[in-house]
Amino acid sequence: VMGIWISWMGLSLYSHIYQKYRLITVAEDNMLGWYGLLLGIDLAYYWMHRMAHAYHVLWSAHSVHHSGETYNLATALRQGMGQGLFSHFPALPLAAIGFNPAVYMAHNSLNTLYQFWIHSDVIGQLGPLEMVLNTPSHHRMHHRPPGNCN
Repeated sequence: VMGIWISWMGLSLYSHIYQKYRLITVAEDNMLGWYGLLLGIDLAYYWMHRMAHAYHVLWSAHSVHHSGETYNLATALRQGMGQGLFSHFPALPLAAIGFNPAVYMAHNSLNTLYQFWIHSDVIGQLGPLEMVLNTPSHHRMHHRPPGNCN
């Protein structure tokens, strides 16, 4: 119940910024805007995750994700409740740019699915994709002990 409430608050804040402060309106059927938002969501997630490893108060929420003894798809689902309190903030500039909240939610869902599959322990290296994507083999290194690369 708390997770739903926290997500609703984050989306409400995003929607408020979009309604009151957006610089432009990015067309929802514009492929350039679609790819721009895809990259924007990924960049926002990257900075949220990096901050979660750099600042103690954020690490206290994110460390739940790194606390498992085994690395598998269930690891992706193990999220601390507190992480949702700050995870929306890096994406708020996307609302100010003018990306529609509904499209933002669609892209955020795609990002969540992507983050889920990289927690697989059965997918090996992916060849040239290793140079441009966060892959399961990269993410296994991120989660490995000691210290989970924090």
